[in-house]
Amino acid sequence: MASHRCPSIPRSPLALTRIIDQSDKGLVVAEINSCVYVEKDTVDERRGQLEDIAIDELGKQLEAIAPDKLQKSIRLALIHHHPVVLPVLYEEDKEYDAILNSELLFRLLKKYGFHLLLHGHKHTPFTYSYDAVSAWKTDQVQPILVIAGGSAGSREIPKEEGSRNTYNVINVKWHPAASQARILIETRGLVSEDGAGRMPYPQWYWKTLRTDDRLLTSSKWETDGKNVRNWRNGGDDDRFEDARVRETKRLRRNFPAIEVVPSLDNEQAYEARVWIEGQITHPDYKPPERVEWAASRDYFPKIHVCERDVDPQFKARFSYYGQTLIQARLFWSDGEALSYIYARFPRET
Repeated sequence: MASHRCPSIPRSPLALTRIIDQSDKGLVVAEINSCVYVEKDTVDERRGQLEDIAIDELGKQLEAIAPDKLQKSIRLALIHHHPVVLPVLYEEDKEYDAILNSELLFRLLKKYGFHLLLHGHKHTPFTYSYDAVSAWKTDQVQPILVIAGGSAGSREIPKEEGSRNTYNVINVKWHPAASQARILIETRGLVSEDGAGRMPYPQWYWKTLRTDDRLLTSSKWETDGKNVRNWRNGGDDDRFEDARVRETKRLRRNFPAIEVVPSLDNEQAYEARVWIEGQITHPDYKPPERVEWAASRDYFPKIHVCERDVDPQFKARFSYYGQTLIQARLFWSDGEALSYIYARFPRET
């Protein structure tokens, strides 16, 4: 039976679409109503819509927030429908069911540096990064992480292999100075069956299906290549090349490497992910049997001991609130060597 709205209660494209400004606490939320025109047995039964007037109003409310407060805040958008039709979710027997005018919505969210867009609609958990940009554009683009939520309570999820009730636990850390957002999504699924079939409901339990650790950044590294010169054969530079070769031989072609990302530890700023890279194709390469990672004993009392038979990359993590020099102690059966790498504070480039 078709549903009908009462003509005395006009439908507004601005209803339930607004910006919640909590920038004093480091949070800005865009609540976006894509269901204004949803009506059973019409072309709008499944798809979402956003009118220009609603997007324009969101822009006005965002413009009213002080730029420095907005920049320091985590920016999150909430909407019901899919903003993009993913191929894996396309249904041939259904009409277009994503959002009309989503291009204008993404343009607005990218303009104001939103980090996350959360939506539901099909009860299927997916995560993807939206960073589409025209080749005609030259400005930096910060990707938006789109998270499609499942449903913790729906009883209408298809009984297909792998389908189940799910929910997400999302942890976000944003560092404005480095233009880096680290987002950890843990998707938990309801286990209601075992190998024999359905279990009694008191035995149902939730388990982690997937943990997705993402880093979003708009920073870019550019050099113009003008401040370079060639080696001066036979000049003073030769001794530096000799030192580089000696260091390569001393470490048997093993080198500490580092990646710095925001730390999800509330008491720390950044996390240094360190590992050993080796020139494995070189005949002089000899991997260490063990690597011990250490930093200042005043702030890092633990030494990370990595064995090659457990982890051939010798990976370790250091969370820190101040720059630090990390030491790698490499062990072979016939000796050992020390090397160092610097854990920095990233900054916008």
